[in-house]
Amino acid sequence: MDYGYFNHPFLGLLFLPPLVSPIPAKINNCVPTNLLFKMKKKTDIISWKESSHLTSKLSSNKVFVCVNKRENTSMGRLSEFFACSFLFFILTTCTTPVIINPSNSITDGETLVSAGGSFELGFFNPGSSNNQYLGIWYVKSPEPVVVWVANREVPLSNKFGALNISSQGVLVIYSSTNDIVWSSNPSRTAEDPVAELLESGNLVVREGNDNNPDNFLWQSFDYPCDTLLPGMKLGFNLVTRLDRFLSSWKSDEDPARGEFTFLVDPNNGYPQLLLKSGNAIQLRTKLPSPTPNITFGQNSTDFVLNNNEVSFGNQSSGFSRFKLSPSGLASTYKWNDRTHSWLVYSLLASDWCENYALCGSFASCDINASPACGCLDGFVPKSPESWNLGDWSGGCIRKTPLNCSDKDVFTKYTVSKLPETSFSWFDERINLKECEVICLKNCFCTAYANSDIKGGGSGCLIWSRDLIDIRGSDADGQVLYVRLAVSESGMSPIKQLIIHLILSHLYYVGRTCKIEEASLLGSDFKSLENISIVINYLCIKS
Repeated sequence: MDYGYFNHPFLGLLFLPPLVSPIPAKINNCVPTNLLFKMKKKTDIISWKESSHLTSKLSSNKVFVCVNKRENTSMGRLSEFFACSFLFFILTTCTTPVIINPSNSITDGETLVSAGGSFELGFFNPGSSNNQYLGIWYVKSPEPVVVWVANREVPLSNKFGALNISSQGVLVIYSSTNDIVWSSNPSRTAEDPVAELLESGNLVVREGNDNNPDNFLWQSFDYPCDTLLPGMKLGFNLVTRLDRFLSSWKSDEDPARGEFTFLVDPNNGYPQLLLKSGNAIQLRTKLPSPTPNITFGQNSTDFVLNNNEVSFGNQSSGFSRFKLSPSGLASTYKWNDRTHSWLVYSLLASDWCENYALCGSFASCDINASPACGCLDGFVPKSPESWNLGDWSGGCIRKTPLNCSDKDVFTKYTVSKLPETSFSWFDERINLKECEVICLKNCFCTAYANSDIKGGGSGCLIWSRDLIDIRGSDADGQVLYVRLAVSESGMSPIKQLIIHLILSHLYYVGRTCKIEEASLLGSDFKSLENISIVINYLCIKS
């Protein structure tokens, strides 16, 4: 007879009748024996019993420990007290199985539980589907919240699948006909492999005596599905070429890859996170800088940009998750212990201006303005008629075309979201002054900015195409310098000539002036006297 995980000698004898005969209808306080391993305190029995989701799961287990629901008599209460006391004694003497090795496996009704009891791995059926999958879910959630699925593209058609780990460290799901449904791809061959479900929700394959995360042979965190948990990353490992991204389920009952993805832009520009429907961009997050604690979806995000890795890591604490739904909704959920429920903490698309390229080229979106879209200074609507009708997708064009001259000027904007960077160029070693010089020498350069805003700003980020998806003015935002023809600066020709001659002379003799400020003199100062005073001040100061 199959006793599941349970091997306690006394319990098997004491509760033998329920094991070999159907459970009487009047006995309804039943707990499966493999559930015993998941209980850390007495109240856990109540929480598991009261969960409708988990109650339905319990019916598939093979072994039950039952307490007879007797009438409210002294004898009934006494017998129930002794039964429960014995049960709690057993709980204190049992251990939680958190690993599997080549000598055992996981089948339907059996699960692997993390050491702290937060996550559970096992076979499940999503919704009313008859298909079966191997997945990881939260234990405490009253509703089934699956965070990872192994065989999402190839389901099992019945309940006779099994998860094994080979002697080389390969996780394998076998069907009832012993066909391989899914397998992992470890980085190297193991000598003494075990599979463990960590308290973070990460399923890992490691050597039996090595807990160092850097030495894991394989981990589920490298292969996200639709959920980003604390400790997970999105992005590229430039050494192994591993690409981590989220992909939605097809539906609530089909975990196969759906229409929507959330990923780091695969182009060679400055890294940005994109929400895509097929190949079409739906939404783009704000640009980060290479420093911890950047906010993305109201989660604390660690951005890494170096020769080995380009990634965005979820550094939130506690029970939280970022999920991409089958409909493309990207939301952050946090667990509320008081209400025992998940609360929507934030939505990635918080307002209309988050729609990608809503205002077209060379325009910015301000949710507090009417209309929300407006052309940048020196630009006009490409199609005034459509623009006035509220169709801003055509964007804006220059009043005066650039003539590729070092006399061009830059208009300064403070924005909450810089233009999209798919085809931008960046160099973290270049300062803002050098960045402007590079931009002026490139006939295709349309704007520049610091790539990193911390510590007063550093690095160089250059756009060489139309500026798209700019989010409106923000006093605490990032500065963007947009290139304009000198005739759009508002200066008279004589002022333009004098400033050009003075600056050319200063560069020639090797002086250092603050180009960032000097290049904007035309819009900030109205007389030749003030211009001369400022230029002299800048050069003396340098």
